[in-house]
Amino acid sequence: MKVLPEDFAKLFNKRNFNILYLALTSDYKALMSEEEFVTYANDFKNNSGDFELKFHNSIHYKIDRYCFIDDKGHHMITAVFNQNGEIGGIQFDLHEQFETDNDYTKNKFKFPINDDWFVLWGGTNAFLNYHYPFKNQRYAYDLIQSISGHAHNGLETKISSYFTYGKDVVAPLKGEVVDVYLHQPDNFIGIPNMDQPMGNAVVIKHEHDEYSMVAHLQAGSIIVRVGDIVEQGDLLGQAGNSGASNEPHLHFQVTDGRDLIESKSLRIRFEDYKEDPVQAETVRGV
Repeated sequence: MKVLPEDFAKLFNKRNFNILYLALTSDYKALMSEEEFVTYANDFKNNSGDFELKFHNSIHYKIDRYCFIDDKGHHMITAVFNQNGEIGGIQFDLHEQFETDNDYTKNKFKFPINDDWFVLWGGTNAFLNYHYPFKNQRYAYDLIQSISGHAHNGLETKISSYFTYGKDVVAPLKGEVVDVYLHQPDNFIGIPNMDQPMGNAVVIKHEHDEYSMVAHLQAGSIIVRVGDIVEQGDLLGQAGNSGASNEPHLHFQVTDGRDLIESKSLRIRFEDYKEDPVQAETVRGV
């Protein structure tokens, strides 16, 4: 059964959850029974208002994402539709905005890359950026190389088939290398290492006590060490799939402290962009 994205909110608002369940892909149904889905959706609706379509984008080939926000402005639903009109995923979230959205870095950075990359996650809401609810990662970016909407050349289980894998990662701004995380293997596709979430990573201290981090780098690729002074554009290593990473991508963020767990993520002021780049846009760095 198919449900049009423009009809999703109408069905949800009328609590026609059984109809929505019929529109789910078989893979999604295997994760949750109809009874479980209806119960969960009903509980979420009890605490929210009526939903309306607000955002739409595409971050994978023939996969479209839609964001519905309720009229109270407090809850949101993300629904993922495939090319067959089936719903491949539904996520229920709070719709939050934080005062820290106004706190930009004092420094102006460039993306730590040297050609065109695709913004997989980035922006100031949970639809555009899954990091957003978390204080220490709120304004982080996840970047990938994408060709015609594809992240790989067709062999999705082979790490070297991903266009991101092995691409150069460079310093986003002049600074001192203060932490280097090494010795983490690249993961098999789809099996993240949650025990070492950053994987292979580099942390650089910049003026105004701002700290940039690039993470999930390729095993054995990092060429800098603690104490090195790097200039903007200097090579740090190559993109990989280490740490909490399902498939090759580059995590980039700036915080107000060296402790990446306790520090606050800062909204990045970019040298080359007047408006913040967001999910589904293409960006260029140094």
